[in-house]
Amino acid sequence: MSQLSTSSPRIMLAMEYPYPDEVYKRLKDMNAVIIERSFYEQSDEEAITFFDVLENERIDAIIVDRQWASKMVHQYRLPVTILPEAFHNEPQFIGFREDRKEQAALLHRLLIAIPAPVKEQIHAKYLNEH
Repeated sequence: MSQLSTSSPRIMLAMEYPYPDEVYKRLKDMNAVIIERSFYEQSDEEAITFFDVLENERIDAIIVDRQWASKMVHQYRLPVTILPEAFHNEPQFIGFREDRKEQAALLHRLLIAIPAPVKEQIHAKYLNEH
């Protein structure tokens, strides 16, 4: 993919995440040019600037956390369209330091106590939010 073509979509990925092989296969099937960039932003202003690569047409699409992107797009009325179907979903995790084992155990008990229908609603909202 070293030769850039105007017909090849330019897709930006976070360099901090190891995407599954299926993501790279789908991008290759699309003849996409992959651009890797750090997605860490220190402020909302930096996050808004982050989306400028779409508006100035340097990038055609970004694969990024859907909830965060949705919040930024709606809160700041950014000219960005979030696709209704997810290209790739990544599970979210919570980590605790070793000295916080009690809080981690409490959170674990609370999370497993959530009824299955509520978990399904949360999952569906996460997948469909835009």
